[in-house]
Amino acid sequence: MHIAIIGCGASGLASIQRAIHHNVECTAFEMSDSIGGMWQYREETDLGDLGNPMYYSLRTNLPVPLMEFGDFKFEPKSGSSFPHHTEVMEYLDAFAERYDLYSRIKFHHKVIKIKRISEKWLINVKNLQTNEDEELEFDGVMICSGHFSKPLWPTIPGMESFPGMQIHSLCYRRNNIFKDKKVLVVGAGPSGMDIGVDIAEVAEKVIISYSRFSTKTKPAENVEMKPRTCSIEADIIHFADESCESVDAIIYCTGYKYYYPYLDPSCGIEVEDDLVIKPLFKHMFNIHHPSMCFIGLIRMISSILFYLQAEVYMKCLTQQVQLPSTEEMLKSFEEECEMKAKRNLPKSYFFFLGRNLHQYFDDLAEVGQLKPTPPALLNILRKVVSIVGEDFSKLRKYKFKIVDDVNFLCCEE
Repeated sequence: MHIAIIGCGASGLASIQRAIHHNVECTAFEMSDSIGGMWQYREETDLGDLGNPMYYSLRTNLPVPLMEFGDFKFEPKSGSSFPHHTEVMEYLDAFAERYDLYSRIKFHHKVIKIKRISEKWLINVKNLQTNEDEELEFDGVMICSGHFSKPLWPTIPGMESFPGMQIHSLCYRRNNIFKDKKVLVVGAGPSGMDIGVDIAEVAEKVIISYSRFSTKTKPAENVEMKPRTCSIEADIIHFADESCESVDAIIYCTGYKYYYPYLDPSCGIEVEDDLVIKPLFKHMFNIHHPSMCFIGLIRMISSILFYLQAEVYMKCLTQQVQLPSTEEMLKSFEEECEMKAKRNLPKSYFFFLGRNLHQYFDDLAEVGQLKPTPPALLNILRKVVSIVGEDFSKLRKYKFKIVDDVNFLCCEE
């Protein structure tokens, strides 16, 4: 049995390691010259398919225990529970070295097309250094190419009239270009809040505009939270509370498209409005052809999740456990779609599980006949969500430590 793994970020590395563990031959394809995926930092912003949202000062927004692969410990030199992106890259490299993952990776290789033919996966790959194409056959495919390279821009009346700088968070690198300026950040998700606070260190004022959720406290003294941005009229921004502000620059932290141009229709997968991938069982298995899976679609950049998904896939691929029937999986998918529709959630929230994330971990463990994720890890996640909701500015001041499977310590540094 031979599988292909597309992408070598954190989810790809977890997948390679679990394949090796289960004695499954694998070949991983990576477009760039390095592992790490979105954790690679590059000053350039015009990188096409290699674009990623990493910026100079970024630190994780999940603590170290949630960033670990299995029992491979992450011990940042800084001692922080929320390490800098360079420390995450060091951890990923150490993990790859420890389990000899590099020997399975073909760098500078871009997947052009994936087709389903006669119970096999036919993959066309281009060597970006020699410009040569190659067609290879596999028994399974793990798609780990992430979803942080194609920006999702909002449609706001009057955007084209704004005279100042407008960028997507994909292109944000350093805060110095916003020194002494008034800056609007559209979007109050994790990236919007983080970038807003980063810019606030040098800007005169930062306005963070939110659509659905907001922290209860100001994340910084010169940061103001505002409801939805309704329209733009030259340098004047109009908000849903009928207030308006003049700004010098706008950063859109409005998310990313799910972009898989290499999937042939024979794969049985549809990408709806660049936001919903269907039909999938448990947000990962291709229901029509379960030997194909997607790792890391859930809006939670956590190695414990990637590792669990990869392990469940391997258990199913090697027939240690059986997936439900196609009919049962389709019914499960349709029920989830109906539930999200009843809650009136936009399609951009399809892979956002919110309070259901903990149930998702339990569901995956059940599918793979694995021990449930230790309660301590899921309780740390609950604590992080609670801190962010109460006072975002305090999040990275906390230190987290696992005591045992049930208990953890949390205190301000």
